[in-house]
Amino acid sequence: MKPFGFGIWMMVLASVASLAGCVFPSEDDGSQTEEESAALNGCGHNRHRCGRACVSNTSVTSCGNSCTACPVPANAVATCNGTACSFACATGFHQCGAACVSNTSVASCGNSCTACVAPANGVATCNGTSCGSVCAAGFHQCGSACVSNTSVASCGASCTACPAPPDNGSATCDGIACRITCNQGFTNSNGNCI
Repeated sequence: MKPFGFGIWMMVLASVASLAGCVFPSEDDGSQTEEESAALNGCGHNRHRCGRACVSNTSVTSCGNSCTACPVPANAVATCNGTACSFACATGFHQCGAACVSNTSVASCGNSCTACVAPANGVATCNGTSCGSVCAAGFHQCGSACVSNTSVASCGASCTACPAPPDNGSATCDGIACRITCNQGFTNSNGNCI
């Protein structure tokens, strides 16, 4: 028997090297590794086939193994982690469920997904961080409430009640300052009803 020539040995070695780089389906449980799947679809690592094209698993137009673009809500940009779609809200907006809502809206103030509560006789406001309120005309703010300018409990712009009236009189408020009104038959004399 003649020994193999140098050329024959080179052909054998090339064939073995070629086979070593081939990818065969897994035989343990029938599943495919990522490399096997890439070899079978002909697209390579982190890519998959959509029609005749090989597309990226991390592209928002073909996220994961999908051939459909990621949905994106208003005021956001779509994202993809290689498996699933998501989105990032634009500056000045934050996520509430599947939407990006305004930081300055009274319906979603700051980082909240809960609406601001308006007090009686006022309207809710938002400065982009926290809720506030503005009182209607004829009212002013005392704590979280809008109180009447003409009430003896909160006269003018005050949050303090008018002083107790003298005997035979009652406290009143003209919308600016506290006053005393004497009962019928009595006269105000230096804050006393005589």
